Amino acid sequence: MCSGKSPKCTTCQGTGEWRVYRCPRSQLKGPAWAACLWASGVHGSALPNAGGVLDQPAAWSDAVALAKTEMHAYQNDKSKEPRNG
Repeated sequence: MCSGKSPKCTTCQGTGEWRVYRCPRSQLKGPAWAACLWASGVHGSALPNAGGVLDQPAAWSDAVALAKTEMHAYQNDKSKEPRNG
């Protein structure tokens, strides 16, 4: 994907966004899924390294922040879709 930089992109057409037509979990593997688990609070107060939040690697903090942003955007888009019924 072009990250929204190319109008010729076959995935996003230059918007940086794309529709997901199946469960996002089926698209996530390994570290990406782990970041989503951490971001959603599934692991509660347990952190990957000893110590507090400030003792965690910067990459971990960045991954969790990115996952939270993406999860929020997905939920926001999902809430705008018309409901059947």
